Amino acid sequence: MPANVTLKRLGADNEKFPYPYNMINVLIPAYQPNNTLTGLVCALLAASQDIYITIVDDGSTDAESIKLLNDLRQKQSVHVIRHHENLGKGAALKTGIKYLKSLGVIQLTTADADGQHHVTDILAVSRAAVNSDKLHIGARRFSGAIPLRSRFGNLITRWIFNRMVRNGLEDTQSGLRVIPARHFDRLLTIEWNRYEFEFEALITIANEEDVIEVQIETIYEPGNPTSHFRPLIDSVRIYYVLLRYLLIVGGIAGIDFLCFLALSQIIDPATAFICTRVATIGLYIYAVRALVFRERGYRARQICAMLGLIFINMILSFWIIREMATISFLPTSAGWFTSAALLVSFNFIIQRTLIFSTRDERKEPSATDWTSYYNLRAPLGGLTRRITANLVRNTLMRVLPTRPLSICELGGGASCVMNTLTSEFSVTDYHVVDTNALGLSLLQGQNMATTNITSSQDDVTVPYLGTERYDAVLSIGLIEHFDLARTAAALRGHFERVKPGGVVLVTYPTPTLLYHLIRGAAEIVGAWRFHDERPLCFEEISNATPARWTIAVRRINWWIGLTQEVLVFVERDFLEGSNE
Repeated sequence: MPANVTLKRLGADNEKFPYPYNMINVLIPAYQPNNTLTGLVCALLAASQDIYITIVDDGSTDAESIKLLNDLRQKQSVHVIRHHENLGKGAALKTGIKYLKSLGVIQLTTADADGQHHVTDILAVSRAAVNSDKLHIGARRFSGAIPLRSRFGNLITRWIFNRMVRNGLEDTQSGLRVIPARHFDRLLTIEWNRYEFEFEALITIANEEDVIEVQIETIYEPGNPTSHFRPLIDSVRIYYVLLRYLLIVGGIAGIDFLCFLALSQIIDPATAFICTRVATIGLYIYAVRALVFRERGYRARQICAMLGLIFINMILSFWIIREMATISFLPTSAGWFTSAALLVSFNFIIQRTLIFSTRDERKEPSATDWTSYYNLRAPLGGLTRRITANLVRNTLMRVLPTRPLSICELGGGASCVMNTLTSEFSVTDYHVVDTNALGLSLLQGQNMATTNITSSQDDVTVPYLGTERYDAVLSIGLIEHFDLARTAAALRGHFERVKPGGVVLVTYPTPTLLYHLIRGAAEIVGAWRFHDERPLCFEEISNATPARWTIAVRRINWWIGLTQEVLVFVERDFLEGSNE
């Protein structure tokens, strides 16, 4: 949430608002609203007793609008949040999503404040989404007396959207949407803050799963006066979300061309083309998968298919460039541009319809089979485990005291660090938490006279209710095996178990080029086992860290190939006190 946003309660006391977990939670962003918003709110409250309305005032300055919002705040089951300045519709939606997420709602319904959505349609779309975890959209029928800018804008946007995203929709600009809670975290990470936020959100979700459309009535006020959509500026913002795809591919082509041009001065053009294309293969595959088609994870079929397509491209382009190089009056670059122009549409069609079109591959990745992993160790597993153990030991030596310690390792089945840590430090108690019985049983063979080793078969993503606290809490490659919400919960579990003045250490894979190359190769040959592993960005961990904790050590373990970031957390007060 932007720093200049205040979640200011403009309604009455909390007790007049029922807990909205199982209610229809309507989120309405509003800027300079008029009586249309009042009519919508009153009609919603009259239509159902199971309505909870959140209005986000996006910095309204008009006196009548402010008075209107002050009147609405008095109504039962209405909550108003105010931005102190106009930040955009997207920012208002994100503020509302964050607020409703904090209440634990299972889904929310967004609606516009300008009267474009009838009460019966809002209720119909909301109820159609009950017991569903899919995004639902109220799809309008663009017929009859529809403003030209709205008809034309939706036509163009729909045409481009349905060719880029592969999920045909009738209405890509509808503000009436039911968003399930599992999408909240992802939508809150979208950087756009104005009208383009809704379009980016739709692309993000539609590119991964089906979106359900529910037919609704099309309503426009004469002249559409209450809409704050600026046709030129906001259309550019929306279409930039799509144009960036062309810019990405064009940027790679530019790099390829410059390399080709330089090499063609030294060697023949056809050979120069082969060299530059081989050099940019990795960048091209990554950009097309992750940035254009928004594929997540690592799918060997897709990577192999892309390599095959690139190989076909190289043969065809090589032939075109070689033949055109024999025409004396043509410049060297003519063959490159000709091959690029002929193949760009061919490549896009093949990629969209064949390589990245299989819907069943969009299922959630299967969980790692840890029992199989423990029974069949990787050939280089022993080496990487020793490297990791030594790095963790050396890192903790910088922050742990020399007195006797208690350590808790989360996800520590078949721990790779326990022997090293208990040998280096004076450890009185070493407790391991894991859900895998086999992994915990492998700890029983350890014989350490000075250390009391205990274990518990518990889920680290569940809030910790125990009373035992430890001097150090750590996990090695654990938190990346969950989705966003459960990763945050697992990270909180570390801080819930540590003593005041204690230390928390976590390691997780980080998305370096080396990580991508090694994992991609393992996927292709079928040797990859950790199908639910997500390489994590530092920002995700930082955002989930409690405010009173700070990072004392941050480093990357490059030596194991599948690069892991190592973070050590200490309490801010403890760190400041030790520096005095």
